[in-house]
Amino acid sequence: ATGAGKSTLAALTVRLYEPQSGAVLINGKEIESIPLAQLREMVTLIPQHPYVFRATVRDNLQMAKPDALDKELWQALEVAQLADTIRALPDQLDTVIGERGATLSGGQRQRLSLAQAFLRDSPIVILDESISNLDPGLEQKLITASRFIYEGRTTITIAHRLSTIQSADSVAFLENGKLVGFGPHERLLQECEEYRDFMMPNWRS
Repeated sequence: ATGAGKSTLAALTVRLYEPQSGAVLINGKEIESIPLAQLREMVTLIPQHPYVFRATVRDNLQMAKPDALDKELWQALEVAQLADTIRALPDQLDTVIGERGATLSGGQRQRLSLAQAFLRDSPIVILDESISNLDPGLEQKLITASRFIYEGRTTITIAHRLSTIQSADSVAFLENGKLVGFGPHERLLQECEEYRDFMMPNWRS
């Protein structure tokens, strides 16, 4: 639920916050021992409300990969289900986006951020409600198109929607800052009362 600690957990993983107790480990190594610049290369965090600069579409994308060719930019936009929108703009990749992405909808800004993540190709990706502004049909297309992002990497998806998380290998259910359930979705429905109470209305629908 809102306020359970999901985004705080994501922020700890990229050291936007430092843990007051306990430790965050990557491959058994405490993240404090990893140089910050190296850690930020290893982990891509896509927030619910991504920041978009007043620059061209190309410039915004190349912040993720400065040497990316146009072919790579279009490929990332295709996977993020945003290519048709950009093709319809007056100057396509060279169209200037307004301050904080004002000329784009919330869902389009989220998909632009996802395209940046595809270009970065980090071994760890954290999606923090990063497709929350998409309608269910477009969300499913995006999930299907971006399957490759999950292969060979660790992907942490923070979400409320059942459709977003039910295909995960494991689900971590948080309540009031505590982990109260962990395991595959179907098993949690059977064994974790808190998870079942939270998800059953969506599951039945």
